[in-house]
Amino acid sequence: MASQPFSEVQSASATWRFAWENLRPHRGILFAAAGWRMLFRLLPVQTPLLTGALIDGLSGRSATAWGYAFPEGDPAAAVGQVGFALALVAVLTGTTAFVSGRMGGQLRRTCVRGLRLRVLAAWEYASAAFHRQKGASELFDRTLSSTRSLGNLALTACVEGSAVLVRLLYPALMLLAIDPWMAVFPLAVLPAQFALIRAVQRRQNAFASSIRESKSRLRCDVRENLAGIETVQALGAQALFLDRIAGDAEQVEKETTASGLYGALLTGGVWGLAALAMAGSWWAGGYRVLSGEMSVGTLVAFAGFAAYLSVPLRRIARLASETRRALNALQEVSALLGAAQADAAGSGASELHPGPGAVVLRDVRFAYRRRAVLRGVSATLPPGEMIWLRGRSGCGKSTLLRLLARFDVPASGSIAVDGQDLRDCTSASVREHIALVPQNAAVFSGTIAANLLVGRPEATPDELLWACTVSGLEEVLQALDDGLATMVGERGLRLSGGQAQRLAVARALLRRPRVLLLDEPTAGLDAQDEERLFARLAALTPRMTVVIVAHRVRSLVPFHRVFELDEGVLREWPLTADPAIENEEESSCLTTEPK
Repeated sequence: MASQPFSEVQSASATWRFAWENLRPHRGILFAAAGWRMLFRLLPVQTPLLTGALIDGLSGRSATAWGYAFPEGDPAAAVGQVGFALALVAVLTGTTAFVSGRMGGQLRRTCVRGLRLRVLAAWEYASAAFHRQKGASELFDRTLSSTRSLGNLALTACVEGSAVLVRLLYPALMLLAIDPWMAVFPLAVLPAQFALIRAVQRRQNAFASSIRESKSRLRCDVRENLAGIETVQALGAQALFLDRIAGDAEQVEKETTASGLYGALLTGGVWGLAALAMAGSWWAGGYRVLSGEMSVGTLVAFAGFAAYLSVPLRRIARLASETRRALNALQEVSALLGAAQADAAGSGASELHPGPGAVVLRDVRFAYRRRAVLRGVSATLPPGEMIWLRGRSGCGKSTLLRLLARFDVPASGSIAVDGQDLRDCTSASVREHIALVPQNAAVFSGTIAANLLVGRPEATPDELLWACTVSGLEEVLQALDDGLATMVGERGLRLSGGQAQRLAVARALLRRPRVLLLDEPTAGLDAQDEERLFARLAALTPRMTVVIVAHRVRSLVPFHRVFELDEGVLREWPLTADPAIENEEESSCLTTEPK
């Protein structure tokens, strides 16, 4: 148990270092915002001194403020000068409030934007295994929600924290300067207030992480429900999802209520102690006035500073809670970012050099969550050939394509392209030469042209036309009024499945890969479209190796080789002499014995 506080200190220290690492590029505006916030917090605290001088001036007594002596025996002059000073303080307070608020907002936006870009860059280059493990919902939540905590930390701990500290010290010093003996009353309760804040904060910190996880789970469930609303309705599962979301909301409410109870206890305790200190100050000050040791104006000024002394303490309690929440959120961002960067660093350091596109698999093994998918796959895919990879659903065909494109790494064995082990090559260089079109390729909001240019923004109009022709997308464009400028909608919802597949194939072709991997590219095409697509792809094979995953094909004419993946083992089958196999069973296109 003794090591737990030390580990917590270590964790907090690491999180502070991570926060400063991201705030350091913005330190200029950070320090400026802190300076302006200090001025904004200090200016109103001058009011007790001026109010006391006004009261003493009205009674004809001598009054001073900041070493300046107001006219004695001339109440009108004293009122005029004090009124001018109060007006000046008000104008300066408004000015500093405007500048401080504007700079604080700019600081928050700037530092959060910088962290979000850094986080998104890490997500972009992390492996598929990392994304599978973390999930899109969690990464989305951390990117948009948790990164906001850096701005909160900058404003609370750095900007507002420094201002509150100055706001606390200034009244304390003024109390000691006015009357050290009377200052004992307001200053004596400070340790008790700090102890109460610390005790309650420990309780609230225990709830902070749990509340954040519960809220994240609630957001994820709502997002998934809305994203899959058609499936939910088709299954009649609305009540099930509503119950799940209601349970999430109830858990959030329960934990938030418990945390709020401690917050109310903290507020009541700090206010009560402050009121007790004020009562003692007025009691002792009243006797000082009666004995002639203190003027009424000085007592009013003292009471004003005592009241201001308790305000920062209440603010410190809120700042401590906000800072802890921000640190907890940043700790999770830091951990995820570190995992993503370590994952990206695991990529090889060598570049995959240009070559003809010969692929060699040697005893490749792979498993998902201890379930073996590939059990020693070995094969040679000669360059410039069109290959059909077949097999039952779930046998690992898509997994094999992902390994070839280095979205996953074999548990053992090797995959080499033109003699280079992909494990030793950077992911970026592998995907520069190997293009994968998955079964459900993403289509992004925007135009068809914008979607095509995602992978190669510098592509020329002639190259766009070539890719559209080979993929069959040109036929789709001819039927659209706006052609390439057609808006596809969010996630390509305005395109049919077959149209989206053609777009994805064209987008991959634009990259001019040495190896093209297509996962079920004809699932949404009819027989004629499939035949034309395969014929156009076959024409590319002298310059490109094409691997097509499909449950069945209607003709073997375009293919040079056929491989079957069964129970984690890859076997090559000789091509049948009969090219007309449309509508026959999968096995009819193969001889009875493998090679």
